[in-house]
Amino acid sequence: MYKDIVLANERFAPVKWWPHYAYHYTDISNAVNILETGMLYSRSRAEKLGVMYNDNASQQVISNTSQKTTSYVRFYFRPLTPTQFYNEGYKHCDLRFNGDVKANVPVPVFFFFDLNQLLSDPKTCFSERSEAGAGSPVLKGEERFSGLNFKMIYKYGPYIYQNPGDKKREGSIRQSEILYPDCYRIDRGFIGIICRNAVERTTLLNLLMNRSQELFDYYQPKIRIFNNRFIFYNNGLYIEECSLHQNDFSITFSDAYPRRQYAIRYSRNNKQDNLRIAVRIQLLWLDGNKILYQKEEELSVNYLNAMPIVYNNLPEIEGAQKLSVRIYFEKHLMCYCKFLLRNAEY
Repeated sequence: MYKDIVLANERFAPVKWWPHYAYHYTDISNAVNILETGMLYSRSRAEKLGVMYNDNASQQVISNTSQKTTSYVRFYFRPLTPTQFYNEGYKHCDLRFNGDVKANVPVPVFFFFDLNQLLSDPKTCFSERSEAGAGSPVLKGEERFSGLNFKMIYKYGPYIYQNPGDKKREGSIRQSEILYPDCYRIDRGFIGIICRNAVERTTLLNLLMNRSQELFDYYQPKIRIFNNRFIFYNNGLYIEECSLHQNDFSITFSDAYPRRQYAIRYSRNNKQDNLRIAVRIQLLWLDGNKILYQKEEELSVNYLNAMPIVYNNLPEIEGAQKLSVRIYFEKHLMCYCKFLLRNAEY
């Protein structure tokens, strides 16, 4: 039985919960559409429907991937795949995989699904390597599943092999996939969504609220925060905290150390200290949905040494009940928070 194999795989994983789930990794902008439609679509179907808001695939990889592969909804057996290492979080354009500007997931989230339930669907199949690029044989059934190299699939930490050929093979096995044709209803085995921090959870919830109160109410308890070394690399730039205290507003960025280590390894021009990005901050003072006043500013931020941004003594706007904050890195929404103003009457 699948459930027995899944349980036995705990011995291969760095944490016991890894083998019990299937993981769909995407950007927060795509997550909103997935939750609204209740469907995960294959790449081919999503492109036809126009529901892929953030296309984070490397165009060099996807152009060499078969149409058969792009017609599947794709899940991973684990977080922390090699692809996630390269595209997790906002990365400066000079640091993106093979110079491909689209290979980026600015605000990553994980959809968790019950692996046993997904595998029990007769349409589900799987592979022992990544299906990207040249692909790998697509397999089905408990017997073939039990024969997968789970010791390598769930390997955590440094690669066993160092020569390029074996290392590439090992990386591909870590990206083994679960595949489902065309589209998958997320209410089947859906466990929840994991965000990196409170800012990104709040952003997702506010985006859902903009679609409907019903969506917000239903998914709020299913969207959780869980950030440790067994799920996110944290090697890109993101917003760690966004806060309003009386009339002082501040933005704090993520820890620079893992970002700097990544840049040292993968910068193509060896000018890491000159990496800068445009950060756009939009502040709206609201009475309900009515905008009473707004302030917008674009700043140039040092990617590797992003210092906190502080606005002191924000204006008190008569009649304003809330302060809405949206922060963009280039054109990517990274933070969407709303604060109840201290002078608001409720």
